[in-house]
Amino acid sequence: MSAVEILVLDAGQKIAVREVEQIDGGDAHEFRQTLYRACGSRQYYLEKVVWDVLPALNGSSSLPGRNGKLRAGIRAIGEEQAMLWCVDAVLNDRVLRKRFRKAVCALNARRRAVA
Repeated sequence: MSAVEILVLDAGQKIAVREVEQIDGGDAHEFRQTLYRACGSRQYYLEKVVWDVLPALNGSSSLPGRNGKLRAGIRAIGEEQAMLWCVDAVLNDRVLRKRFRKAVCALNARRRAVA
């Protein structure tokens, strides 16, 4: 299990969370998305960080590393959105991703019907 971290939201609110999953990537933009779960609850937080990669002076390639403009944000998401984010982050096969997304939505619809 990952260590407890403290997230500071835009409003200054501090939340104790554990990291669930993190993805990195990018071409024209480097990015990192991290999914956190609040300790002791079903609330999830998605942190998105994007660096705009600066082109090299001769225009032939990009400068290595994260030298561009930084954009970041953290938002609260529900359990269903967190599950769908995980499906999209992990699965590359279009058909399999579609089936898992459908299963997640059906599971959550069943939960709402029982509640």
